Amino acid sequence: MSADAASYGHPLPRLTADDREWYAERAASEGGSRAILDLQIKSNVRARLGAAPSNFDRKHSPC
Repeated sequence: MSADAASYGHPLPRLTADDREWYAERAASEGGSRAILDLQIKSNVRARLGAAPSNFDRKHSPC
């Protein structure tokens, strides 16, 4: 789904072109609603995704 296809009221125009495409693809792949997409944009989920500290690599190294 391109950012242009999400023209049914999503607040995508206030984002950069790269952000619009990322959020549009995420919404399409997860089947998110307009309310969820708006919440994700307002909470800046793209910047927060994967930003939390993690010890996953240290605790789950390949054998």
